[in-house]
Amino acid sequence: MLGHKTVLESIRATVQARQRKKLFLQGRPVYALSSHYCQTWQHLPDYGAYHAAMIADLALLGKWQPGEEVIYLLGFEGELLDGSTPETQARRVLTSRLSEALPIPILDEWHESLWEAGSNGISPSSFLLSKYGSVQQQARSCSR
Repeated sequence: MLGHKTVLESIRATVQARQRKKLFLQGRPVYALSSHYCQTWQHLPDYGAYHAAMIADLALLGKWQPGEEVIYLLGFEGELLDGSTPETQARRVLTSRLSEALPIPILDEWHESLWEAGSNGISPSSFLLSKYGSVQQQARSCSR
Protein backbone atom coordinates (compact mmCIF):
# COMPACT_ATOMS: atom_id res chain seq x y z
CA MET A 1 0.00 0.00 0.00
CA LEU A 2 1.15 3.53 -0.66
CA GLY A 3 -0.21 6.67 0.96
CA HIS A 4 -0.11 9.04 3.90
CA LYS A 5 0.85 7.37 7.16
CA THR A 6 -2.47 8.13 8.89
CA VAL A 7 -4.45 6.58 6.03
CA LEU A 8 -2.26 3.47 6.01
CA GLU A 9 -2.54 3.14 9.80
CA SER A 10 -6.32 3.40 9.49
CA ILE A 11 -6.41 0.67 6.82
CA ARG A 12 -4.13 -1.55 8.91
CA ALA A 13 -6.29 -1.09 12.01
CA THR A 14 -9.47 -1.82 10.04
CA VAL A 15 -8.06 -5.00 8.53
CA GLN A 16 -6.52 -6.16 11.80
CA ALA A 17 -9.73 -5.52 13.78
CA ARG A 18 -11.84 -7.26 11.12
CA GLN A 19 -14.29 -4.36 11.28
CA ARG A 20 -15.43 -4.64 7.67
CA LYS A 21 -16.81 -7.61 5.81
CA LYS A 22 -15.27 -6.38 2.54
CA LEU A 23 -12.42 -3.98 1.92
CA PHE A 24 -11.05 -3.22 -1.53
CA LEU A 25 -7.74 -1.57 -2.38
CA GLN A 26 -7.07 -0.76 -6.01
CA GLY A 27 -10.12 -2.82 -6.94
CA ARG A 28 -8.84 -5.97 -5.21
CA PRO A 29 -10.29 -7.54 -2.08
CA VAL A 30 -8.31 -7.35 1.14
CA TYR A 31 -9.02 -10.06 3.68
CA ALA A 32 -8.81 -9.86 7.43
CA LEU A 33 -5.34 -10.61 8.73
CA SER A 34 -4.66 -13.71 10.74
CA SER A 35 -3.68 -13.09 14.33
CA HIS A 36 0.00 -13.13 13.38
CA TYR A 37 1.52 -11.11 10.59
CA CYS A 38 4.64 -9.25 9.57
CA GLN A 39 4.60 -5.63 8.54
CA THR A 40 7.14 -3.29 7.06
CA TRP A 41 7.02 0.46 6.49
CA GLN A 42 9.23 2.57 4.24
CA HIS A 43 9.14 6.36 4.30
CA LEU A 44 9.29 7.92 0.84
CA PRO A 45 10.38 11.50 1.65
CA ASP A 46 10.42 12.65 -1.98
CA TYR A 47 6.70 11.92 -2.22
CA GLY A 48 5.61 12.75 1.34
CA ALA A 49 4.16 9.26 1.62
CA TYR A 50 4.81 5.81 3.05
CA HIS A 51 4.93 2.37 1.50
CA ALA A 52 3.54 -0.32 3.80
CA ALA A 53 3.17 -4.07 3.49
CA MET A 54 1.34 -6.46 5.80
CA ILE A 55 1.83 -10.15 5.17
CA ALA A 56 0.10 -12.92 7.07
CA ASP A 57 2.50 -15.45 8.60
CA LEU A 58 0.48 -18.13 6.79
CA ALA A 59 1.91 -16.76 3.53
CA LEU A 60 5.56 -16.91 4.61
CA LEU A 61 7.64 -20.05 4.28
CA GLY A 62 8.67 -21.31 7.69
CA LYS A 63 6.18 -19.15 9.61
CA TRP A 64 3.23 -21.55 9.38
CA GLN A 65 2.25 -22.95 12.79
CA PRO A 66 0.76 -26.40 13.52
CA GLY A 67 -2.97 -26.17 14.10
CA GLU A 68 -3.56 -23.56 11.39
CA GLU A 69 -6.18 -24.68 8.88
CA VAL A 70 -5.05 -22.68 5.84
CA ILE A 71 -1.92 -21.63 3.99
CA TYR A 72 -1.48 -18.80 1.52
CA LEU A 73 0.74 -18.51 -1.51
CA LEU A 74 2.43 -15.12 -1.61
CA GLY A 75 2.21 -13.71 -5.12
CA PHE A 76 3.39 -10.58 -6.85
CA GLU A 77 2.13 -8.70 -9.89
CA GLY A 78 3.98 -8.47 -13.18
CA GLU A 79 7.01 -10.35 -14.42
CA LEU A 80 9.44 -11.50 -11.74
CA LEU A 81 13.21 -10.99 -11.81
CA ASP A 82 13.83 -14.52 -13.07
CA GLY A 83 11.44 -13.90 -15.99
CA SER A 84 8.66 -16.10 -14.59
CA THR A 85 5.09 -15.02 -13.97
CA PRO A 86 3.43 -14.91 -10.53
CA GLU A 87 1.24 -17.88 -11.48
CA THR A 88 4.26 -19.96 -12.52
CA GLN A 89 5.99 -19.11 -9.24
CA ALA A 90 2.85 -19.99 -7.24
CA ARG A 91 2.59 -23.36 -9.03
CA ARG A 92 6.25 -24.01 -8.22
CA VAL A 93 5.96 -23.36 -4.47
CA LEU A 94 2.55 -25.01 -3.99
CA THR A 95 3.91 -28.44 -3.05
CA SER A 96 6.48 -27.09 -0.57
CA ARG A 97 3.81 -24.97 1.14
CA LEU A 98 1.44 -27.95 1.34
CA SER A 99 4.23 -30.21 2.62
CA GLU A 100 4.91 -27.70 5.36
CA ALA A 101 1.28 -27.81 6.48
CA LEU A 102 0.31 -31.45 5.96
CA PRO A 103 1.40 -34.56 7.88
CA ILE A 104 2.31 -36.35 4.63
CA PRO A 105 4.95 -35.15 2.16
CA ILE A 106 3.74 -33.85 -1.20
CA LEU A 107 5.82 -34.84 -4.22
CA ASP A 108 7.18 -31.89 -6.22
CA GLU A 109 5.99 -33.41 -9.49
CA TRP A 110 2.38 -33.11 -8.27
CA HIS A 111 2.41 -29.29 -8.41
CA GLU A 112 0.83 -29.07 -11.88
CA SER A 113 -1.81 -31.68 -11.10
CA LEU A 114 -2.65 -30.02 -7.78
CA TRP A 115 -2.95 -26.62 -9.45
CA GLU A 116 -5.22 -27.98 -12.17
CA ALA A 117 -7.35 -29.88 -9.65
CA GLY A 118 -7.81 -26.71 -7.58
CA SER A 119 -8.62 -24.70 -10.70
CA ASN A 120 -11.34 -27.24 -11.52
CA GLY A 121 -12.87 -27.03 -8.05
CA ILE A 122 -11.48 -30.33 -6.75
CA SER A 123 -10.52 -30.04 -3.10
CA PRO A 124 -6.83 -30.64 -2.33
CA SER A 125 -7.78 -33.34 0.18
CA SER A 126 -9.75 -35.31 -2.45
CA PHE A 127 -6.90 -34.99 -4.92
CA LEU A 128 -4.26 -36.00 -2.36
CA LEU A 129 -6.28 -38.99 -1.20
CA SER A 130 -6.49 -40.24 -4.77
CA LYS A 131 -2.76 -39.65 -5.39
CA TYR A 132 -1.60 -40.88 -1.99
CA GLY A 133 -3.84 -43.93 -2.25
CA SER A 134 -2.39 -44.81 -5.67
CA VAL A 135 1.17 -44.42 -4.31
CA GLN A 136 0.33 -46.76 -1.42
CA GLN A 137 -1.17 -49.30 -3.85
CA GLN A 138 1.97 -49.15 -6.04
CA ALA A 139 4.19 -49.66 -2.99
CA ARG A 140 2.14 -52.68 -1.89
CA SER A 141 2.27 -54.25 -5.34
CA CYS A 142 6.05 -53.71 -5.51
CA SER A 143 6.62 -55.32 -2.13
CA ARG A 144 4.76 -58.52 -3.07
